[in-house]
Amino acid sequence: VVAPTLVFNYSIPGVQKVNGRKKLAAQLFEELQGHAARVNQLSTVQLFSCDPGRASRMQLRAADGIMLDYSKNRIDRPTLETLGKLFQDCDAPLRLKQQLDGEPVNNTEHRPALHTAIRAAISKQPAPGHNQIEAEYQRAARFANSLYAGKRVGATGEPIRDVVNIGIGGSDLGPRMASTALSCFADAKVRVHFVSSLDDSELTAVLDALNPASTFFLISSKSFSTEETLFNARLALQWTEQHSDAGQGRAHFAAITGKSDQAAAFGIDRELIFDVPDWIGGRYSLWSCSGLALMIAIGNERFEQLLHGAWLMDQHARDNEFGQNMPAILAALEFWHASIQGYTTLAVVPYSYQLRLLPAYLQQLVMESNGKSARRDGSAARYTTSPVLWGTSGTEGQHSYHQLLHQGTEIIPVDFILCRRLPGTSAESTTRLASHCLAQSKALMEGKTAQQAFEALQGSGVDDAEARRLARHKAMPGSRPSNTLVLPELTPSTLGALIALYEHKTFFCSVLWDINPFDQWGVELGKQLSQSIYPALEGQVATSFDPSTNALIDLLKN
Repeated sequence: VVAPTLVFNYSIPGVQKVNGRKKLAAQLFEELQGHAARVNQLSTVQLFSCDPGRASRMQLRAADGIMLDYSKNRIDRPTLETLGKLFQDCDAPLRLKQQLDGEPVNNTEHRPALHTAIRAAISKQPAPGHNQIEAEYQRAARFANSLYAGKRVGATGEPIRDVVNIGIGGSDLGPRMASTALSCFADAKVRVHFVSSLDDSELTAVLDALNPASTFFLISSKSFSTEETLFNARLALQWTEQHSDAGQGRAHFAAITGKSDQAAAFGIDRELIFDVPDWIGGRYSLWSCSGLALMIAIGNERFEQLLHGAWLMDQHARDNEFGQNMPAILAALEFWHASIQGYTTLAVVPYSYQLRLLPAYLQQLVMESNGKSARRDGSAARYTTSPVLWGTSGTEGQHSYHQLLHQGTEIIPVDFILCRRLPGTSAESTTRLASHCLAQSKALMEGKTAQQAFEALQGSGVDDAEARRLARHKAMPGSRPSNTLVLPELTPSTLGALIALYEHKTFFCSVLWDINPFDQWGVELGKQLSQSIYPALEGQVATSFDPSTNALIDLLKN
């Protein structure tokens, strides 16, 4: 696969790029194209044969004991060396330092991206805005602990037993995923539920099982103008007030927002409005007060363990050179696959029922961050940037899309995720999960030749003619790339480290592609257009859109 020629024109705050360095970046890209032409002549099995130390050398350990095996990718030492040179030439270590130091790395919105500062501050480490972070965190922690301990009561004096988080995007995906992953650490005194859909059947299904007198709502919206969230919030308020004295319903509501005045206008007590600063992007908001539902579910102490695990990965990403830097290696591999080899999707497959929502969470992190076609200076990207990320838990995938992974015409890199110990899961189940995960990665790498399939069919008693006919269908090409990430145990700390690993990988990818990963203008246009289409569907205004939209509006109205 020959990728298009790259034109590098990096614009990095505080770094002066000279023509020589731009030429070096273009030269390194051409070298990588040459590496692709060379290694694609060899199978991954042959790469192992040529390099007996490959398996041990292509393993890394990082924060909280997380291990990465990336030896099953179609790369070799010269390829990695060139990727490392590109990583340095793009000033990736400096760019990460700028982010951690609070510089305005979000250049289109002129603000920093300080989700890492929350992790540092709560880990008792120096961080930009430490005092502000600590004060708001402690206020949220006191509130969360009052619910977690079952000490908070509703308007009628009945203890709160259920908390419903109403939000969408980053205000839902992170807390929902982490609450599911860490459900074994939840306290039975209070149950946490999540509602995000504009389809109110989701909210109805949740409320039908709850008691209004013992239910509390978290309205999570940074702008406090998100249509889906406010629509559900109004319905929840109506439901609460139908079962309480006048005005008492609002005592069952708190807000997590950057717009306290709008939340107060909704009727929420200012003491129950928790701040989300503008330097926290939605997909990184789990670490902030937007993680309040998770804090209620698992308790403040375990929430701090989550933050600390992420902080440990921050230090790993900052302090290690390319070859020993796990997120840097993963980013280089993503660049290699997407921009050099032309592999445009990535499957994330956790072999854990608890981690089943991780792929959905990573979809927003990766594709909202790096799904861009404009570079930092506004010029057009001339190469593939973010891959399409998708996946499910592993055992379900084996009985559906793994067919495509093994024999499809598209080559799809895979991140397999394993846990050596899973709370709430038996040792036998954990071992069986591991055996399936390792078997899948081995099969993707080795494949099966038509001759091997023919001989296996012969050995099972199939006659030669039928064996030859079937062998072509049973052959698998192999050399399908995969990484295997192994967590020593699924805990709040290791989950925090795993999430931060993907955050730093995503950031390093953005540096290699020279794009801003902290804005998300692409999510705005459709939301804006819906505001004008809704009145047309209601018959309040005449249809005045494109012919296709007009026809669809008429169909739905009639």
